[in-house]
Amino acid sequence: MDIATKLAQFNADPALTQWVMAQLNGAGLAQAEKAALQDQLRRKEHDLHVKECKIQALTLELAYHKRLKFSAKAEAPRPVFRVRTKTGRACPIIFSDNTT
Repeated sequence: MDIATKLAQFNADPALTQWVMAQLNGAGLAQAEKAALQDQLRRKEHDLHVKECKIQALTLELAYHKRLKFSAKAEAPRPVFRVRTKTGRACPIIFSDNTT
């Protein structure tokens, strides 16, 4: 049974019937708006995921190219110098990139 038919059975004021129908139609509109917003949110989440994957891929590619370019320098053993102390013992000094 339709809601309009049920309202007609109560012999309600026509203004009340129109108001109820308008509220029900507005609720349907709110559901349509909610569905549209959920669809828009889903699309934006997908776009964000695609962009994050692209950033990750570019980061990994950049790291790969840096390894190719700087591998000989970065993976080479650090220079070790032997310094003679006052007692005549050799003391190894390892130079690193850290300046702390």
